[in-house]
Parts: sequence; structure tokens; C-alpha cells
Amino acid sequence: MIRRPPRSTLSSSSAASDVYKRQEQEIRSVLGKLLFSKDDIHKPINVLSGGEKVRCMLSKMMMEKANVIMLDEPTSALDPDTKKDVIYIENNG
Repeated sequence: MIRRPPRSTLSSSSAASDVYKRQEQEIRSVLGKLLFSKDDIHKPINVLSGGEKVRCMLSKMMMEKANVIMLDEPTSALDPDTKKDVIYIENNG
């Protein structure tokens, strides 16, 4: 959910308004890339489905430019010894 900062002298200036508009545009862009519709951006987190919550967390990580590696079945085509090594590295970083 996008919230405007509390009213203050700073928020009444056009520069602050421009910053807010850029932030909102960036947030909408990232959420759109993760298939959130225009109406979805105003939904409270507690009403999102499990998949929507995951996409919301991913969008937050994208906005924060987090250093993340996502693995989808990383061991499916590996020989048993290499599979053990990968699982060990995943669990012990």
C-alpha cells in the first residue's frame, strides 16, 4: 500500500511532491512487473493470497536492490556427490 508522508512544510513544497510522484511511479512499475493490477496496489497485505504476498516480498527486495539468488530445483540434474555439495552450501552458506 502506498502512503503519503504526513503533512509538513516539506510535503507542501513542489519538490517534495515531485519526489513522492517519482517514488510512487517506481513502486507501481515494480509491482506491475510482478503482475499486480492497478487495483491490487491498494489492497492491505493481510488480504493478499499466499502467492501475492510472495510477489509483494519480491517487489520489496527488488526496490531495495537486495543481493539475492533464487534457485528453482538447483539439484535436479546433478550427480549424487555434487548434489550433496550444493545442499551443504545452501544450508551452511
